[in-house]
Amino acid sequence: MVNSEENILNKKNFWIIVINSTVFFLLAYLFFYLITKFATIIAASMFDIETTLYYYKISYNIGKTQWGFDSVKLIFSAGSIFALLFGTIFIIIYNKVCETDGLLKMFFLWGFFIGYSNFFGSILIGSIISRGFGYVLDWTYTMDTARMLIIIFSILVFIIIGFLTIKPILFSANSYFNFLDKPRKKFFIRSQLIVPYFLGIVIIFLVRIPNNHTNNYFEILTLLSMIAIIIPVIFRYHNYPVFYFDEKPKSINIGRRYLIFLIIFLFLFRFGLSFGIRF
Repeated sequence: MVNSEENILNKKNFWIIVINSTVFFLLAYLFFYLITKFATIIAASMFDIETTLYYYKISYNIGKTQWGFDSVKLIFSAGSIFALLFGTIFIIIYNKVCETDGLLKMFFLWGFFIGYSNFFGSILIGSIISRGFGYVLDWTYTMDTARMLIIIFSILVFIIIGFLTIKPILFSANSYFNFLDKPRKKFFIRSQLIVPYFLGIVIIFLVRIPNNHTNNYFEILTLLSMIAIIIPVIFRYHNYPVFYFDEKPKSINIGRRYLIFLIIFLFLFRFGLSFGIRF
């Protein structure tokens, strides 16, 4: 059913857009979780280190005294490097498909954000709490001054990404609207970006219960570092002019097949990896 201009900005449509965007946020998270963990597993296998993959972590079947400089450097940077690589691929794909009005393009936009947060966020948070990529810094005896510069650099990269992606984010509204004026911008930024981001993190946190102990907050904090991307969008999106898209009638509907796929995928992820897979 086509939505009229008079009632298009209502609560029902707001939550439909929220659900659709959250679905792709979670799918992108699951994709990058698996791809980065498998990169880490492959790196560990190069040093004959056995690993066990769970839905919330990788266990290394090795004693603390068996770690070495080369193994730490490669194992704890491999996932972040793969995240950067795939994040770059995802934004290239998004730029190719952003003018289409399908919903799937949000998977690539969220994937870009999550991929880059897995790289720069891992460096940022790891530098502060010495987890993940922070182990590499510890083993290379990185001084506090250098860590501070790394933190500042990572935050600046996030802010720059935020400014550069305002237009691509706004343009994703062509899935729902024929044009994007001031009222629609506010409605859309909240429903497409802000609410799905926080809702997605809450769902990820709940999925990881009862394994949200201190050692596993690192990935949640890494996702939260993405706030540095979102803040510039919130403060600058209203400066952009009205966007006019194609004139064919638009409808705002839940992407049911994507939602069903997410539910199945999330179920298999959570319970399939509960007991771990050994490599």
